[in-house]
Amino acid sequence: MILLFAALAIPAVAGTALILSGRGSRPLSGGNANMLSLVASLATAAFVLAAVIARPVVDQQWLPSLGIRLQFAVDGISAPLLILTAALSVAVVVHAGSRPSHGGSPATFYGCLQLVELGALATFFARDAIIFYVSFEIVLIPMWVLISRYGDSRDLVARADASGRFVLFTVLGSTLMLIGILALVQASGTASLDALAASRGAGLERHTQIIIAALLLVGLSIKIPVFPLHTWLPPAHTIAPTAGSVMLAAVLLKMGTYGVVRLVIAPLPIGFGALAPAFAILGVAGIIWGGLACLVENDLKRLIAYSSVAHMGFVVLGLSSGTTVGLQAALFANIAHGNNSIVATRFALTRAPWVVTECGFGSDLGLEKFMHIKARAAGLQPACVVLVCTVRALKVHAGVARVAVGKPLDQIVSVPDVEAVERGAANLRHHLRITRSFGVKVVVALNHFPSDSPDEVAVVERIAREAGAGFAVHSGFADGGDGATELARAVVALCGWR
Repeated sequence: MILLFAALAIPAVAGTALILSGRGSRPLSGGNANMLSLVASLATAAFVLAAVIARPVVDQQWLPSLGIRLQFAVDGISAPLLILTAALSVAVVVHAGSRPSHGGSPATFYGCLQLVELGALATFFARDAIIFYVSFEIVLIPMWVLISRYGDSRDLVARADASGRFVLFTVLGSTLMLIGILALVQASGTASLDALAASRGAGLERHTQIIIAALLLVGLSIKIPVFPLHTWLPPAHTIAPTAGSVMLAAVLLKMGTYGVVRLVIAPLPIGFGALAPAFAILGVAGIIWGGLACLVENDLKRLIAYSSVAHMGFVVLGLSSGTTVGLQAALFANIAHGNNSIVATRFALTRAPWVVTECGFGSDLGLEKFMHIKARAAGLQPACVVLVCTVRALKVHAGVARVAVGKPLDQIVSVPDVEAVERGAANLRHHLRITRSFGVKVVVALNHFPSDSPDEVAVVERIAREAGAGFAVHSGFADGGDGATELARAVVALCGWR
């Protein structure tokens, strides 16, 4: 309990103190404000990491008359987002130290960053729907201040437009979210997110689920944002100071998709299932629209904003698939969108001769974004790309098994079927073509399961070799470091390293 409360109390106290200092007659200097904010962010990151490891649970009465409890916890869905938020909060404070803020007191600037971190962490910790909403809203005011006061001052009209759009869109989304959450709590008789997920909409009629899910989806679609409700993001991302842009794209957008999982998919499966096709269509529209905008956009920050619309479109598409694979893919893509930076890679290259970095989700999303944006901007060219696959996934691509949310994978995928692997390998061949088109070396890593037959493994190896790629069987999940040795040697051999 202490770990969790400390992770929230530190940014709350530091942010409030900095903002009050910024309004005083003798505000803190930029250097002192940066140092205080950095110490707070580092301490918060330490407590967040400890909470992720220890997994504390807080469940105490807060407002008994309203049935609201202080419920906080960590699970496999929220843990990566908590670490991402804490790590990026440290990074943006460090970055801001070398680029002084303009437009107001430095103390207020760093105070707003601390409050943004507070709201994001509380959102991912929350296990009560009302607490979730309150935490979500904590983020909006300090982010608006960052855009309206500390944004690009070269065009004051554009700054006013960006901050105005941010307020109008997010307030509309917040209103719809609040109505949907109150309706969900009233209809279900509980505000506990864990209880709502466990009930899976039991006792709620289909039309009730659809109405509540629609309110929540529209509200959260503004936050993600989903096409065509995305028009606030490019100007806000462009005008905001760099620290604000990083937190906006890498953290705040994830809060929207996280909300879809917690508030819609888990507690309202029937309602979400009815609306999922329309949600998926909007996700695909965002992918296409964002991608086309990126092709003609010359401003780097606007390009990243439109690429975020496209990337979040893939997340929406995965969530809408109604399958375990789609849901898990969406959660991975959610993290992949925020965890890769030029600063992190360059720093790692100063400390080690070889650096392994995650480029995202799939060669047709993460790798293309990595190569076209990050590698180009950084002037870096990867020595090798590791393309991961499994025999079971290839069989699913072949249609051998149908994957359904909440149900175990059909054991038919464990039955040897060389022909199914061959059919499903069309997906692997496509990813190999995309990766090879960038002129980089490729190693196909087969995550090995005990049910994989030698003939099935041979099919995957043949396809990799035919494409001019290296191949290695990886069993690190079962055998630890020993299981990853073959892959490491394959990469070193292909790159000609010693």
